[in-house]
Amino acid sequence: MVKRVWKVVHPLLTLAAVGCCVYLLLRPTAPVLSGRVSAGEDHHLRRFLDVKRIGGDAELPADVHHCALACFLYTDGQLDQRLSADTFSPSAGSRVIPYFVMWGPTAKGVRGSTVNQWSAMSAADDIWAKLDGPLAQCFGPTTFGEVHGFRIIGFAASGECRPSQENKRNISSGDVETTIEIRRHVMMLGYKPFVTEEEARKYVNGDGMDADFRK
Repeated sequence: MVKRVWKVVHPLLTLAAVGCCVYLLLRPTAPVLSGRVSAGEDHHLRRFLDVKRIGGDAELPADVHHCALACFLYTDGQLDQRLSADTFSPSAGSRVIPYFVMWGPTAKGVRGSTVNQWSAMSAADDIWAKLDGPLAQCFGPTTFGEVHGFRIIGFAASGECRPSQENKRNISSGDVETTIEIRRHVMMLGYKPFVTEEEARKYVNGDGMDADFRK
């Protein structure tokens, strides 16, 4: 009797289990609304491809409504070049800054891109290959301090140290000023608050930013 019942029940249980698996695989999933890059990124794939990134997880604090964004490079403790610039004014939704920098090995060497809410700009500058040391980025409305009036939300440095700083090679500090003091190359991503969107755009598109960086 039990065997006959089992012969009937067993196929039904198997079909039910298969059905549950199919449902779990095919069911629609709600999109992640955080706006953060890390919420939808493939972390394991980036590790496999040796791709690095800073930015994409920082948020503007509640009292900042408009800002200028900049990615810039320090070499031997001095400003070397500004790699890119943009503006950001959060809408009623997410306050996550839609801007990040990523780089990794390609057939043409190590290349990098600065990515904003509209486009990606690739570059073949050899600086990307030099950013093989400490890396830090903010999550939420925190910063690593200020450089040239920009609140730093992420930075990456070279493994190579500045002259006379070689004995600090093993130091990996979350403090951007200490990193600039120790490392030969430091790339930083930051934002500068403004009262209006127009002021932020004038600063980026005019000579305001260049004047500040020449100080």
